[in-house]
Parts: sequence; structure tokens; C-alpha cells
Amino acid sequence: QLERSLSKSTVISYTSDIKKFAERSEVEDPLEVTREDISEYLYYMMVNRFSKRSQARFVSSIKSFYSYIEIEGIKDENPAELLELPKINPTLPSVLTVEEVDAIIDSVDLSEPLGHRNKAILETLYSTGMRVSELVMLRVSDIFQEEGFVKVIGKGDKQRIIPISPTALDYIKKWLESPY
Repeated sequence: QLERSLSKSTVISYTSDIKKFAERSEVEDPLEVTREDISEYLYYMMVNRFSKRSQARFVSSIKSFYSYIEIEGIKDENPAELLELPKINPTLPSVLTVEEVDAIIDSVDLSEPLGHRNKAILETLYSTGMRVSELVMLRVSDIFQEEGFVKVIGKGDKQRIIPISPTALDYIKKWLESPY
């Protein structure tokens, strides 16, 4: 987790993949696993129609596990070293039209107690393109009104600076000044 700056959820997923492999494998000692054992498991995943993403994550999981074993000096060779990630065809995300976004933002009732907060949230998400998880972690001190940007801590604790629209900044200011 520390060496590769992995999130807790990634570590949990990798651990789950390794446990599933261990349960399915006939080899009881992880130090005795061979390249063939790993290939058989990948074949099992393919035959059972595991998604390419699941297969790729398994490859990452098993490679990370055996790299760690090798680095720690527990085993001299890595049976997963030569594994390649399955090719994943990139898919474009579906996006809302400008009209759909406008309809969502316009649906906020500003006479409601949390109306300004909700409008600020939607305008900020639309203006910056940040993830909801990033917005949730955003602090007032991360908003630079005069300069027109926000400082965001994203996945892997990576920091970035994102421009924000004057409209979003205006709604944030209105929300912060509201009694709610």
C-alpha cells in the first residue's frame, strides 16, 4: 500500500483476488505456485466469462503479491513476472447533454433551506468536472475565489488545481452566506 500509494479499497480488492485464487488453486503453499497454476486460473476466469477488467485486476493483484514476496526475499523468482494484462477496449462514458445538465441545475428550488447548497454542489461539479468524492472532501480553504480555481485532492492523494466558473463561485458564496 505504501510503496505504490494504493488506496485501501485497491488493497482490499487485491487481497480478495489473491484469496479467491488460493481457494481455487490446488496448491496449498503460495511459495509453490507456478506460472502454470496462474495461467490455469486465468483460463478459468476466461471460460467463466469474467470481464477483462476483472482478469486485468487479478493479474495486477498476483503480480503485486509475488513482487512483494520477491522483494522481501521470501522467494527468489516471481511466477507472475511475465504475465501480461488483457487488452481492454476503451469505452467512452455516456454524458449528459447541455440541456439535460441545465434541466438538473434548474430543478433546484432556491426557496428550500438547502437550495443554495444544492445549487453550489451541482454548479461546482459541472464547472470543474471533479468526482463527487473529491467534492465531498473539498474544504472552503481549497477554494480560491479571486484566482478562480479550486485545489482538489484526488485518487491516490494526488493534488491538482482546477479552474472553476464564476457562476459556481457565486453559488458557493451564496451558500456560505446563507443561514443553512
